[in-house]
Amino acid sequence: MYRYMPPKSSVWGHKLRGMSPAREKELFDEFLRRAAAQYSFTSGSLMIARRDRTDEHSTAEVVQRFERLLGLTARVNYFACLSAAQFDRCFATVEGDPTLLSAGKVHVLLGARYDVSQWRIEGAEVPTDSQFRLNFGTLPGVSTFLTFETVEQFHHIQRVLADLRFCRLNEKHLKPVKVGRR
Repeated sequence: MYRYMPPKSSVWGHKLRGMSPAREKELFDEFLRRAAAQYSFTSGSLMIARRDRTDEHSTAEVVQRFERLLGLTARVNYFACLSAAQFDRCFATVEGDPTLLSAGKVHVLLGARYDVSQWRIEGAEVPTDSQFRLNFGTLPGVSTFLTFETVEQFHHIQRVLADLRFCRLNEKHLKPVKVGRR
């Protein structure tokens, strides 16, 4: 068993510099079609933060907009545990309003977590306990928490991600997992 473990300095994952939410979602969805036999959307989140400490008004307006959209009250400008439907509504709003992603006075960070329980490797379904956390919005990125039974499985997933030009996995972060005796 192998675990893909980037260093703690990469805790925020792979930066997807300037990638639009639509492009990020399109590439990730294509990755799932090609490489995941079984996966699920686990949860979403939305954080709205001020860029400029002096402008609370803009942040409050954006928070209220999403509170109306979701029918929820934000906790300190944060919405946790969003369902797939709630995430989709937020995604459509963020994607449809370029001012939310511009270099304005507010940071909007929409997150999604996907769990992968089976890879699709050369037509075979292979068990895994892997997770992707995607950030859409002002700071796009993807964090990878991946497991593989073999190095060859890692290489397959690495190739799929590279072919899509989504993100690059570095083999130096692939570590064997010590399995204790039972």
